[in-house]
Amino acid sequence: MRLSSQNSFAASLLLASCFVWSTPASAQANIPAFTPRWSLQNGGLAWQVKDAHTDQLEMSGRQVSAVIDYGSDAQANLVLKRTVVWPMLRTIPDDTHASLIRQFSLPDSPRLSINGREVQQEKLIRVHFDGQLRLVSELANGIQLTRLLSPAPDEPALIERLILENHSGKRLQFNFAALQKIETTAANAGTHGSYVIQATSAARQGDLKDGGTTVVDVVYSARLANEMVYVDVAEQLTKRQSKLQEWRSKLVLETPEPALNAMFDFAKIRAAESIFATRGGLLHGHVITQRFGRMIRRNMRIPSSHI
Repeated sequence: MRLSSQNSFAASLLLASCFVWSTPASAQANIPAFTPRWSLQNGGLAWQVKDAHTDQLEMSGRQVSAVIDYGSDAQANLVLKRTVVWPMLRTIPDDTHASLIRQFSLPDSPRLSINGREVQQEKLIRVHFDGQLRLVSELANGIQLTRLLSPAPDEPALIERLILENHSGKRLQFNFAALQKIETTAANAGTHGSYVIQATSAARQGDLKDGGTTVVDVVYSARLANEMVYVDVAEQLTKRQSKLQEWRSKLVLETPEPALNAMFDFAKIRAAESIFATRGGLLHGHVITQRFGRMIRRNMRIPSSHI
């Protein structure tokens, strides 16, 4: 199905132009020039970082939702906080904000050393979001680290793929320390007993030639204490990309305004990804919002025949 709104767009443009023409010259002179921070690039939103700014977005899979706060501080350092929500792991009291929730800040990442020295700062230089979030930082001249964040479509996990690239003109030595952060909740705090929350990644070290790339995968997950969860990161990232392509290919809005088309695309993704596999069946969860310091989620049952 394809939609067109050329007439409505033309009317809106005419209305806007009439407003500008009717604005007194003195008032127009006091209006500061507007420089957009974001642009449309490669099927997504891109930000070439030149100022201090923080933003927030949410992504979801069938068993997890993640609210990502990210940006650049006044010193151009990366700001990153991951709030991970597991809607099916219920806490007590089991009410509308009883999903298991944990926050993982920037230090909840594998420690990285370059040529024997631990990396202390990440200078954020570029952001891209197309249903998966990419944060590109410069660690040193010619050395970049990309953080690709994506929910696992089928597993209770947030995936963060770290991609180290060497364009320094010389060989370097790298060392990613293993990350093993585990928490077991109290049995009387959950409707199904204890939950195990993990942030894990394997150690990786070696030499990286000029033009070379190496990858380390971090998994932020939670499960029942008496169950096992295995996350195949490559498989889950491929599935996420396939789902994004499928959602974009259906119910396409075509207007003369690219920004409006992109807004519609992202609205489709957000609506389609927010369907959770609960013990009572598939439920559609509205956007998680911070209200009075608590996470609120409202659910709506979705018949399986509609999925």
